Parts: sequence; C-alpha cells; structure tokens
Amino acid sequence: MGTIIFDRKYIKQEDAPTEEIKSVVNLVGLEAVLKLTERYGGEYLYFPQYKSWCTGERNRRITREYNGRNTRALAKKYGLTLQSCRELIYRLKKG
Repeated sequence: MGTIIFDRKYIKQEDAPTEEIKSVVNLVGLEAVLKLTERYGGEYLYFPQYKSWCTGERNRRITREYNGRNTRALAKKYGLTLQSCRELIYRLKKG
C-alpha cells in the first residue's frame, strides 16, 4: 500500500513533527521547510556555523589588503595566528 500525499495547502505550521522543526519554520517559513523536507527528508543535514560562510570574503580581503609587510597586522585584524595568516597568503598568492 502506498503513502498518501496530502495537498500542501492543508499542512499547517503546528503540524511540524518536532519543536526543532517548528523553530526552523518560524525562522524561514513553512514553504521553505516543506521544500527542504521534500529534497532532504530522512537525511542528516549539517549546517556549518555562520562564520564558515564568511571565510571566502575574509580571504579575499586579506589578499587585497596584503602589501608584503603587514602579515602580523592582518593576522591580528582577522583573528588568525601569524602562521595561519602567512600560509593563507602564500596559498592565495600561489593561486
């Protein structure tokens, strides 16, 4: 026997199966959560921390601001160790 699929117009926010899902519905809306559920339902979906999304922009800024003598200042400004800033600049300049 197959699964009965209900029309989306009858699904309400309060039908969310867990409090965590209700929280996500409150954040992004029911329609977005239903789309995610259709695509990823039953799978484990990991969301990285927001700062992970910012790494690319940080790296582009460091590349633009680097003048050959300011590695220490850039490391401090962007919360990196001196060594990691040097490695980043080397990788980015190498291409």
